[in-house]
Amino acid sequence: MPKLKTYEDDKTTYGQNDLQLLTAKQLAAKLNLSYSALAMMRLTGGGPKFLKLAKGKGGTILYDWKDILVYLESCKRISTSDTGDKQ
Repeated sequence: MPKLKTYEDDKTTYGQNDLQLLTAKQLAAKLNLSYSALAMMRLTGGGPKFLKLAKGKGGTILYDWKDILVYLESCKRISTSDTGDKQ
């Protein structure tokens, strides 16, 4: 089972088997998004996968850095007309 760690700063080094977890606030700051924009992505399903640690309103939301990298890769485009649909 991998060790649980939270993301603290860019100077922290992680092993390949360590989970790198960020809060929604930390991720919003890292991606230069507002917290509410990230919340809207969760609501509509348009953002990175997230973990919700408790049921109902107020449950802690965390993001695994590996899932964020997958999401960011899916956002890459080669032109302004590229919609991201791979057909």
